[in-house]
Amino acid sequence: MRCSQLETITFEGSYGVILGILNFNGCGKLKTVKMVNVTHIGENCFSSCPSLQTIEIPDTIQYINARAFADSGIENITFLGNPPIKKIGANTFNGATKLRYITLPHSIEEIGTNAFESTNLSTFTVPHDTKLISDYAFKNCYNLDKFIIGENSSFKSLGYFVFEGCTSLRQFVCNDSMYFTVDSNALFDKNKTVLVCFPPASPYKFFYIPSSIRNISAGAFLGCKNLVNILIPDNSVETIYHYAFADCTSLTHINIPICVKTIQTHAFSNCIHLTCGIDIENKTESFLEHLYRECHLNRDSIKSCSIITCKKSNHYRYFTSFYVFTLSEGTKLGLF
Repeated sequence: MRCSQLETITFEGSYGVILGILNFNGCGKLKTVKMVNVTHIGENCFSSCPSLQTIEIPDTIQYINARAFADSGIENITFLGNPPIKKIGANTFNGATKLRYITLPHSIEEIGTNAFESTNLSTFTVPHDTKLISDYAFKNCYNLDKFIIGENSSFKSLGYFVFEGCTSLRQFVCNDSMYFTVDSNALFDKNKTVLVCFPPASPYKFFYIPSSIRNISAGAFLGCKNLVNILIPDNSVETIYHYAFADCTSLTHINIPICVKTIQTHAFSNCIHLTCGIDIENKTESFLEHLYRECHLNRDSIKSCSIITCKKSNHYRYFTSFYVFTLSEGTKLGLF
């Protein structure tokens, strides 16, 4: 439906108003929508409505389906009362580049794939009942600065590459979560065995991965352009997942101890300064070839270099936490 002159529309009546698929898609002059007793907003219902800036969602809403407000001019969305809605559909606000403010109701249990991609959000607070945030949910949210997990939140599952392209993300806030914890800017699982994500805009240049960590998640350090050095202690990390350090364009040193058994594809893609001085303990031909071919590690990277001094002190060779660094004045450090 493309009503080129429609500017205002009001939905009233008995409970159970359903807005169907593509109902108002492409209505270029639509500015005001008033909803009463609406329970369903269909796929692409208000997509590509560039003049639609604010909207109030009634407390009767149960479903907001895929791309409902995609590529629209929405700036602010308000949910009234405590609606029974459980899910924000895939791509619901994808491309709504002016969307700056949204507070989702506590009842939301799932946020779909690419739900807020390319929006203008600066802060996002996970609703209390949310259990899952799906893949790429905040992809290319260039102004997203802070991600907040509230006290006693039900949130327990973060999809792949949720924060890809979030070049301003500098802070995770986690207040007494049952499933996550934050330390030295990084987001970990509660038991601190999985490093989930490191914020791309963190000012830290050096980061020491805690010895309790066994897995580094897919894309955990994706696009962390300030990181220069990462240290993995002995008897810690076992698996480094896909794209874990991809696009870390300032990274010049990382060590890979013998405890690391699996490194998945593209782990070091576009690490353009990771060209020498890498300490790899497993020097078997098959392991090295996998790093070069599948993980995109530069073949010259295991050569020694003097770009940075970073080595385990021989005086403390039985203690993996003792390292010697030569750092420039004023350098910000990560977890040690």
